[in-house]
Amino acid sequence: MTRTRTTMLAVGAVTAVTAAVLVPGAAGAATAKGIPVVKVNLGTSTSLSRTHLRPGRVTFEVHSRADHTLQIASLHKGYTLADANKDINAGFGGDAAAIRRADKNVNFKGGSEARKGHPSRVTVYLSAGTYLAVNFDNGASKAFTVSGAAVNRKTVATNSRITMLTYGFDSPSRIHRQGVMRLSNRSDQPHFLVMQHVRRNTTYAQVKKAFANMSGPQPKFVLKSGTDSGVLSNTKTQAFSYRLPAGRYVIACFWPDDETGMEHAAMGMFKIITLY
Repeated sequence: MTRTRTTMLAVGAVTAVTAAVLVPGAAGAATAKGIPVVKVNLGTSTSLSRTHLRPGRVTFEVHSRADHTLQIASLHKGYTLADANKDINAGFGGDAAAIRRADKNVNFKGGSEARKGHPSRVTVYLSAGTYLAVNFDNGASKAFTVSGAAVNRKTVATNSRITMLTYGFDSPSRIHRQGVMRLSNRSDQPHFLVMQHVRRNTTYAQVKKAFANMSGPQPKFVLKSGTDSGVLSNTKTQAFSYRLPAGRYVIACFWPDDETGMEHAAMGMFKIITLY
């Protein structure tokens, strides 16, 4: 299960050439008292400080020596990680049937991005089952189990929120530049969030034009800060920490559409907001 930088972010001109993107996110407080914290190390392999948990809310503290994104997911019976890799990669090549198979057979629970010196935290609700913690940039994964009686753990306090809809976003026009975000998916297919810093005078017309030419050069309005979340299946929610410079941002989703095979951003799933 890979969602590489060159595959995932370069599909959108706004987030292309991500080797230059800085992600100053910090671990922050995306957890609450009583919620277990699992330390995750992402690299050529993926390691977890714990591999067995009770059902309920769980916080993953993500560490990496490079720019990597954690994805928490479970697979339907009979559908393997090799199947998921094949279908997701084909989906990013425009194969709508392949991405429909992935959407149907992978339960995407979310995740967050981290890089060297800048860990992040993400809290999700996990019911009983077997899960994978995946480095969504190179596919390195580690399995863990959730079993036993569910624990009613407290919710995480958040100071911003974004809801992903069918080809759109419900969010305030201004949100805090740092803190903990409640990110929800209220559509009929998976989405993930990219937040890309852009110049203050960037317009919707410029962004739309850039997304209409995905293979074109990186637009001049793109700046060197941003972050992204893991993928969330429909009805799922996560809370994740972030810290970014104040300014103007494009938020977008690049997951392939289950009917057209196009990245959602190219179909108009983007919005310009301000972080203050």
